[in-house]
Amino acid sequence: YSVTINVDEDIHDEWLDWMSTEHIPDVIATRCFSDYRMYRVLSPEAEEGETYVIQYHCDTVEEYERYQIEHAAILQG
Repeated sequence: YSVTINVDEDIHDEWLDWMSTEHIPDVIATRCFSDYRMYRVLSPEAEEGETYVIQYHCDTVEEYERYQIEHAAILQG
């Protein structure tokens, strides 16, 4: 499961802290994903802000589907 997001420079540091200390741990706590990786996109450069890709790994498609049904709306809201 891959998420790409562009973050405005004005909120970048707060967003990165929130992702690292709250959001990603909450997603992993669903037990639908076994691991994740977060990457800052270097090229092509965004016109504004910083772009990140967060990739969550699940062992089965069923785990991903369970995340979408049981958790996605709450965590993405």
